[in-house]
Amino acid sequence: MHHIQVLEEYQQYGDSVMGESGSYKPNLRQMVKPLLGIFHSEPGNGLWKRKADAALKHCETIEDFLEETLDAIPDDVLDSTLSSMSSCDEDAFADVHSSLPPPYRIREQEMIYA
Repeated sequence: MHHIQVLEEYQQYGDSVMGESGSYKPNLRQMVKPLLGIFHSEPGNGLWKRKADAALKHCETIEDFLEETLDAIPDDVLDSTLSSMSSCDEDAFADVHSSLPPPYRIREQEMIYA
């Protein structure tokens, strides 16, 4: 999946969540936080983060935020695929439990003295 596709889908999702009514309504900063590492080590990342910091002070939607900040990222980066996640095998974490240490168990004697 390309960077721009991920951002477009996240924008639709995020703006719909922010538009819902209810007791918990996340703000723009909370919704944008997961995106801040998407351009790590890509050209324009530093400028994009500076623009993001400024945009978070006045933008009200993710759509506005992205329109104001994405000009910092070159088109070839936006059109490129996400390198870290696109190459992951879907089953990479399927057998994660076998590689974890066994659960901690309190010995019976320790329970008596506790």
